[in-house]
Amino acid sequence: MKILSADQIKAWDAYTIREESIASIELMERAGRAFVTWFIELYDATQKVGIVCGTGNNGGDGLAIARLLNDWNYHVKVWIVRGGIKESPDFTSNLKRLEKISIQEITTNADCELFSDRDILIDAIFGTGLSRPVEGIYAKVIDCLNRNKAIKLAIDIPSGLRVDQHSEGEIYKAHQTVSFQNPKLAFLMPENQQFVGEWH
Repeated sequence: MKILSADQIKAWDAYTIREESIASIELMERAGRAFVTWFIELYDATQKVGIVCGTGNNGGDGLAIARLLNDWNYHVKVWIVRGGIKESPDFTSNLKRLEKISIQEITTNADCELFSDRDILIDAIFGTGLSRPVEGIYAKVIDCLNRNKAIKLAIDIPSGLRVDQHSEGEIYKAHQTVSFQNPKLAFLMPENQQFVGEWH
């Protein structure tokens, strides 16, 4: 089983994009389809889904998943956390593709009641590129999500968890984490089990 560092994961994505002559947005679409294929086997469309996105590529994954779940007739709401981090190009592209989905932006204050009507919450705030503890509005949102009673899922890695180093600060507590390509080193550290949950 290959376990890669954060830098190696980034290099692997770049290699795939270069060698397969595939656009990064299409790689994101592949990830979204893989997640949705897994999701619809376990959760039916009677359950209300909330997807909380950052503005990087993990957020772009979340937006793609929101669109694909909407196509499967799931009732989906999207929240975008804007704490000053610039939008990635692929996030922007996927945001433009969203139609008929409720989108709410969170910028300065996190009201935990925002997420109270959701049966399932999907974390797409930060991915494998995170290099420091989460703070500010991001930490407040993650705290609210952790207090929620919904089923909590994470895309690729729970937000706040670093791939290959000790993690501190606010970290999303997922019941299940759906990762892409290979397990992350963080999944194998016993102290992270409370955040990762069951990983796939």
